[in-house]
Amino acid sequence: MNIRQETPIDYKEVNNLHREAFYNVYKPGCDEHYLMHILRDSDSFIKELSFVYEKDNKIVGHIAFSKAIITDENNNQIEVACIGPIGVLPDYQNRGIGTALIKHGKNSAKEMGYIAILLYGDPLYYSKCGFQQAYKYRITTKDGNFSNALQVLILNPPKTSKIKGRFSENNLFTVDEKKSAEFDKNYPPKEKLENTKEQKRFSQIIKADKYYNNFLIRNPTYKNNLVIFEQFGTPYTKLADDLAQLILSGKKTATCSRYTKYTNHVKKGQLTVVLSSEDEPLCIIKTVKTEYKKMNEVTKDFAKAEGEGDRTLKYWYDVHKNFFSSELIQENKEFSDDILLICEQFKVIHVF
Repeated sequence: MNIRQETPIDYKEVNNLHREAFYNVYKPGCDEHYLMHILRDSDSFIKELSFVYEKDNKIVGHIAFSKAIITDENNNQIEVACIGPIGVLPDYQNRGIGTALIKHGKNSAKEMGYIAILLYGDPLYYSKCGFQQAYKYRITTKDGNFSNALQVLILNPPKTSKIKGRFSENNLFTVDEKKSAEFDKNYPPKEKLENTKEQKRFSQIIKADKYYNNFLIRNPTYKNNLVIFEQFGTPYTKLADDLAQLILSGKKTATCSRYTKYTNHVKKGQLTVVLSSEDEPLCIIKTVKTEYKKMNEVTKDFAKAEGEGDRTLKYWYDVHKNFFSSELIQENKEFSDDILLICEQFKVIHVF
């Protein structure tokens, strides 16, 4: 493995790499090779964070970073790093190359003083690289909307309170499709395909955003409520589907999570778009009550409202002990029955 900084002699090969990596992925054809071409001439391009991955005497992967801004409600701005594009040649995908590039870029960005990295991408993939959906940190799109595809990787947890607000990347990411098509004429022709597996997955990711925006059009009184998009339990597993069905059936009207210092937690009035394990939007719930309790203080009534298993306090305790223990192991911590929880009660306000 050899990861090194990109140099001008690499530009042509890297541009072609992104064309091969992204053709027919998000749409018929692609724009990423053109984006990379114009991004290098932008003041927002961070050349120190443009890395190539070499294998078999050629460049098989590349990651680029650019400067982006998060603006808070008082118009204070903080600079963050934005990933894009990141690509790997098709024959070399699913070998850990993209993950290695992200890890290398993350460490370098942290050394340069950036406190967070953001991108738009598939939560299923990027969650494996440490990213979380940005709405959990009150980070929205530049239009003030919460997006299921907007991801954040925190590099400096003590400073996370500074980064909530509207995320704005370089305007170049809104690609001029006519100029992109003209640039593509420099390359050998390729067949443009529709309804590929990747395109369907991309449509699924943004579907929840569209559904929620349509909900707001019909229910404008909720436009100022904070909203998150969430799979309950363990994301992308059968558990997420099982818990979602309990919510839809009316058996589950409560949930809880571990209190952590650097995470923004649910508040009364917050809305949650409940997703299936495949990111299908199922319903919207509204938080009606929150309270902090130690795990050994949770009542049998709350356990029953969680709706799982036989709905007894013992069942609730055993299941949650296993769940929280697995989380704590990742943090090199041990389980204790006096860990602090955020206990939430909610009601379903809309079913899609």
